[in-house]
Amino acid sequence: MQVRRLFGELEAEHAGMPVPIRGVKQRALLSSAGASQGNPVSADRLIDALWGDGQVANPVNALQAQIGQLRRTLGAAAILTTEAGYVLTART
Repeated sequence: MQVRRLFGELEAEHAGMPVPIRGVKQRALLSSAGASQGNPVSADRLIDALWGDGQVANPVNALQAQIGQLRRTLGAAAILTTEAGYVLTART
């Protein structure tokens, strides 16, 4: 899996074929994780990037749902969970 063009139009591909990243939250999550260049990004930082000051009933569950959806799109190993946060393992 490769993630290309994090800034501007976001694009991902697998085996040379485009993989659609649907939804604003999915693109924001992928961009935020990708900008860390393989370093963990805390859940708090991702929640802030996705919802900012907007109220979401349960931000941790909402983030986990977005992570799960992105894993289904990119593959389970594309985003790892660590003690420090989430790490995008796909190449950028």
